Amino acid sequence: QKALFITALLAPIRCNLALIEQAPKSATKIRESERIQSPLSFQFDALTQSLEQGIGRPRAVWDCYRIGIDPLWFYDESITDSQLDGSVHRVLKQQGGGGGEAKSFTRDSLKMLITKKRREQGLGKAALETLRKIGGEPIEESIATIRDISVARDGTTKLLVHLVESGFDVETVIIPWEETGRSTLCISSQVGCAQGCTFCATGKMGRLQNLSSDEICAQVFLARKVCRVLDIYPVDGVVFMGT
Repeated sequence: QKALFITALLAPIRCNLALIEQAPKSATKIRESERIQSPLSFQFDALTQSLEQGIGRPRAVWDCYRIGIDPLWFYDESITDSQLDGSVHRVLKQQGGGGGEAKSFTRDSLKMLITKKRREQGLGKAALETLRKIGGEPIEESIATIRDISVARDGTTKLLVHLVESGFDVETVIIPWEETGRSTLCISSQVGCAQGCTFCATGKMGRLQNLSSDEICAQVFLARKVCRVLDIYPVDGVVFMGT
Protein backbone atom coordinates (compact mmCIF):
# COMPACT_ATOMS: atom_id res chain seq x y z
CA GLN A 1 0.00 0.00 0.00
CA LYS A 2 1.04 3.57 -0.55
CA ALA A 3 2.92 5.07 2.35
CA LEU A 4 1.06 7.55 4.49
CA PHE A 5 2.11 11.21 3.99
CA ILE A 6 5.16 10.20 1.86
CA THR A 7 5.90 11.94 -1.45
CA ALA A 8 8.98 10.45 -3.08
CA LEU A 9 11.25 12.96 -4.84
CA LEU A 10 13.10 11.87 -7.95
CA ALA A 11 15.93 14.41 -7.68
CA PRO A 12 19.12 12.85 -6.24
CA ILE A 13 20.56 14.27 -3.03
CA ARG A 14 23.79 13.68 -1.17
CA CYS A 15 23.46 11.92 2.15
CA ASN A 16 26.06 11.01 4.75
CA LEU A 17 25.59 7.32 5.55
CA ALA A 18 27.02 6.08 8.82
CA LEU A 19 25.27 2.81 9.48
CA ILE A 20 26.71 0.21 11.76
CA GLU A 21 29.26 -2.07 10.09
CA GLN A 22 27.51 -5.25 11.06
CA ALA A 23 24.12 -6.29 12.33
CA PRO A 24 23.72 -6.68 16.08
CA LYS A 25 23.66 -10.24 17.39
CA SER A 26 20.06 -9.80 18.45
CA ALA A 27 18.94 -8.83 14.94
CA THR A 28 16.67 -11.25 13.13
CA LYS A 29 15.58 -11.37 9.51
CA ILE A 30 11.81 -11.21 9.18
CA ARG A 31 9.95 -12.86 6.31
CA GLU A 32 7.50 -10.66 4.42
CA SER A 33 4.72 -13.16 5.15
CA GLU A 34 5.31 -12.73 8.89
CA ARG A 35 4.88 -8.96 8.89
CA ILE A 36 1.71 -7.45 10.30
CA GLN A 37 0.75 -4.10 8.84
CA SER A 38 -0.25 -1.34 11.24
CA PRO A 39 -2.56 1.65 10.56
CA LEU A 40 0.55 3.82 10.17
CA SER A 41 0.88 2.69 6.55
CA PHE A 42 -2.82 2.22 5.77
CA GLN A 43 -4.34 4.15 2.90
CA PHE A 44 -7.06 6.47 4.13
CA ASP A 45 -9.87 4.33 2.68
CA ALA A 46 -8.51 1.23 4.43
CA LEU A 47 -8.23 3.09 7.73
CA THR A 48 -11.79 4.40 7.37
CA GLN A 49 -13.15 0.92 6.68
CA SER A 50 -11.23 -0.55 9.61
CA LEU A 51 -12.44 2.01 12.14
CA GLU A 52 -16.03 2.00 10.84
CA GLN A 53 -16.51 5.45 12.36
CA GLY A 54 -17.05 7.71 9.33
CA ILE A 55 -14.17 9.94 8.17
CA GLY A 56 -13.75 12.22 11.17
CA ARG A 57 -11.92 9.78 13.42
CA PRO A 58 -9.60 8.42 10.69
CA ARG A 59 -8.64 12.03 9.98
CA ALA A 60 -7.98 12.53 13.70
CA VAL A 61 -5.60 9.55 13.55
CA TRP A 62 -3.83 11.08 10.55
CA ASP A 63 -3.59 14.43 12.36
CA CYS A 64 -1.55 12.69 15.04
CA TYR A 65 0.70 10.84 12.60
CA ARG A 66 1.49 14.08 10.74
CA ILE A 67 2.92 15.73 13.86
CA GLY A 68 4.76 12.64 15.05
CA ILE A 69 2.36 11.69 17.83
CA ASP A 70 0.97 8.20 18.34
CA PRO A 71 -2.84 8.39 18.56
CA LEU A 72 -2.81 5.35 20.87
CA TRP A 73 -0.96 7.54 23.38
CA PHE A 74 -2.48 10.93 22.58
CA TYR A 75 -6.06 9.78 23.16
CA ASP A 76 -5.22 7.54 26.12
CA GLU A 77 -5.71 9.53 29.33
CA SER A 78 -3.46 7.16 31.27
CA ILE A 79 -0.47 8.35 29.20
CA THR A 80 1.15 11.50 30.60
CA ASP A 81 2.07 14.50 28.45
CA SER A 82 5.77 13.88 29.06
CA GLN A 83 5.51 10.40 27.54
CA LEU A 84 4.28 11.66 24.16
CA ASP A 85 7.73 12.88 23.05
CA GLY A 86 9.63 10.99 25.72
CA SER A 87 11.89 9.11 23.28
CA VAL A 88 13.47 12.30 21.92
CA HIS A 89 14.04 13.88 25.33
CA ARG A 90 15.41 10.59 26.69
CA VAL A 91 17.99 10.26 23.90
CA LEU A 92 19.10 13.88 24.29
CA LYS A 93 19.49 13.43 28.03
CA GLN A 94 21.51 10.24 27.56
CA GLN A 95 23.81 12.12 25.19
CA GLY A 96 24.50 14.69 27.88
CA GLY A 97 22.56 17.52 26.29
CA GLY A 98 19.85 17.44 28.90
CA GLY A 99 17.26 18.36 26.27
CA GLY A 100 17.75 22.07 27.02
CA GLU A 101 17.23 23.11 23.40
CA ALA A 102 14.27 20.80 22.91
CA LYS A 103 10.69 21.97 23.13
CA SER A 104 8.26 20.35 25.52
CA PHE A 105 4.67 19.92 24.37
CA THR A 106 1.53 19.32 26.37
CA ARG A 107 -1.63 17.84 24.90
CA ASP A 108 -3.13 21.33 24.79
CA SER A 109 -0.19 22.74 22.83
CA LEU A 110 -0.23 19.74 20.48
CA LYS A 111 -3.92 20.28 19.80
CA MET A 112 -3.02 23.67 18.32
CA LEU A 113 -1.11 21.80 15.58
CA ILE A 114 -4.19 19.76 14.66
CA THR A 115 -6.85 20.89 12.20
CA LYS A 116 -9.07 23.33 14.10
CA LYS A 117 -12.39 21.55 13.60
CA ARG A 118 -10.97 18.30 15.04
CA ARG A 119 -9.15 19.73 18.08
CA GLU A 120 -11.93 18.88 20.50
CA GLN A 121 -13.38 15.90 18.64
CA GLY A 122 -11.31 13.20 20.27
CA LEU A 123 -11.20 9.60 19.12
CA GLY A 124 -13.68 7.95 21.45
CA LYS A 125 -13.22 4.74 23.43
CA ALA A 126 -14.71 2.52 20.72
CA ALA A 127 -12.47 3.88 17.96
CA LEU A 128 -9.42 3.78 20.23
CA GLU A 129 -10.07 0.13 21.07
CA THR A 130 -10.55 -0.72 17.39
CA LEU A 131 -7.29 1.06 16.57
CA ARG A 132 -5.54 -1.10 19.17
CA LYS A 133 -7.05 -4.26 17.69
CA ILE A 134 -5.95 -3.51 14.13
CA GLY A 135 -2.68 -1.83 15.04
CA GLY A 136 -1.48 -3.67 18.10
CA GLU A 137 1.06 -1.91 20.31
CA PRO A 138 2.16 1.76 20.05
CA ILE A 139 4.47 2.64 17.16
CA GLU A 140 7.62 3.12 19.23
CA GLU A 141 7.06 -0.16 21.06
CA SER A 142 6.20 -2.34 18.07
CA ILE A 143 7.73 -0.79 14.92
CA ALA A 144 10.62 1.64 15.46
CA THR A 145 12.11 4.06 17.95
CA ILE A 146 15.00 6.53 18.08
CA ARG A 147 18.33 5.25 19.41
CA ASP A 148 20.58 8.22 18.63
CA ILE A 149 20.36 11.81 17.36
CA SER A 150 23.35 13.60 15.79
CA VAL A 151 23.23 17.24 14.66
CA ALA A 152 25.94 18.65 12.36
CA ARG A 153 27.05 22.29 12.23
CA ASP A 154 24.96 22.92 9.12
CA GLY A 155 21.86 21.59 10.85
CA THR A 156 21.81 18.19 9.12
CA THR A 157 20.30 15.84 11.69
CA LYS A 158 20.91 12.09 11.61
CA LEU A 159 18.68 9.68 13.45
CA LEU A 160 19.70 6.14 14.28
CA VAL A 161 16.39 4.31 14.16
CA HIS A 162 15.99 0.97 15.89
CA LEU A 163 13.62 -1.50 14.21
CA VAL A 164 11.80 -3.29 17.01
CA GLU A 165 10.75 -6.41 15.12
CA SER A 166 14.09 -7.36 13.57
CA GLY A 167 16.51 -5.66 15.97
CA PHE A 168 18.36 -3.94 13.12
CA ASP A 169 19.30 -0.24 13.14
CA VAL A 170 18.96 2.05 10.11
CA GLU A 171 19.71 5.70 9.50
CA THR A 172 17.31 8.54 8.70
CA VAL A 173 18.66 11.96 7.74
CA ILE A 174 16.90 15.34 8.00
CA ILE A 175 18.45 18.01 5.74
CA PRO A 176 17.15 21.56 6.40
CA TRP A 177 17.28 24.21 3.67
CA GLU A 178 17.60 27.84 4.77
CA GLU A 179 16.56 29.05 1.31
CA THR A 180 13.11 27.45 1.48
CA GLY A 181 12.53 27.05 5.20
CA ARG A 182 11.78 23.37 4.63
CA SER A 183 13.64 20.09 5.06
CA THR A 184 14.33 17.08 2.88
CA LEU A 185 14.16 13.68 4.55
CA CYS A 186 16.38 10.77 3.49
CA ILE A 187 14.91 7.48 4.65
CA SER A 188 16.25 3.94 4.51
CA SER A 189 14.42 1.35 2.45
CA GLN A 190 16.58 -1.62 3.41
CA VAL A 191 19.15 -2.84 5.91
CA GLY A 192 22.60 -2.92 4.33
CA CYS A 193 23.33 -2.62 0.61
CA ALA A 194 23.92 -5.10 -2.19
CA GLN A 195 26.35 -2.87 -4.12
CA GLY A 196 29.35 -4.03 -2.09
CA CYS A 197 31.45 -0.86 -2.43
CA THR A 198 34.72 -1.48 -0.57
CA PHE A 199 34.93 2.09 0.76
CA CYS A 200 31.46 1.93 2.34
CA ALA A 201 30.67 0.28 5.68
CA THR A 202 27.07 -0.25 4.61
CA GLY A 203 28.16 -1.99 1.40
CA LYS A 204 30.32 -4.40 3.39
CA MET A 205 27.21 -5.56 5.24
CA GLY A 206 25.51 -6.76 2.08
CA ARG A 207 21.76 -6.41 1.79
CA LEU A 208 20.26 -8.03 4.87
CA GLN A 209 16.60 -7.12 4.64
CA ASN A 210 14.10 -4.87 2.90
CA LEU A 211 12.08 -2.64 5.20
CA SER A 212 8.33 -3.01 5.53
CA SER A 213 5.95 -0.17 4.69
CA ASP A 214 5.44 0.35 8.44
CA GLU A 215 9.19 0.65 9.05
CA ILE A 216 9.51 3.15 6.20
CA CYS A 217 6.54 5.23 7.39
CA ALA A 218 7.82 5.09 10.97
CA GLN A 219 10.96 6.93 9.87
CA VAL A 220 8.81 9.78 8.56
CA PHE A 221 6.75 9.69 11.75
CA LEU A 222 9.86 9.89 13.96
CA ALA A 223 11.47 12.59 11.80
CA ARG A 224 8.35 14.75 12.08
CA LYS A 225 8.52 14.30 15.86
CA VAL A 226 12.18 15.36 15.94
CA CYS A 227 11.57 18.36 13.65
CA ARG A 228 8.80 19.56 15.94
CA VAL A 229 10.68 19.02 19.21
CA LEU A 230 14.05 20.39 17.98
CA ASP A 231 12.44 23.20 15.95
CA ILE A 232 13.85 22.01 12.61
CA TYR A 233 12.24 23.15 9.36
CA PRO A 234 9.29 20.85 8.55
CA VAL A 235 9.76 18.03 6.06
CA ASP A 236 8.21 18.58 2.62
CA GLY A 237 10.03 15.98 0.54
CA VAL A 238 11.37 12.46 0.90
CA VAL A 239 14.31 10.72 -0.78
CA PHE A 240 14.76 6.96 -0.50
CA MET A 241 18.17 5.52 0.33
CA GLY A 242 18.82 2.01 -0.92
CA THR A 243 19.15 0.14 -4.21
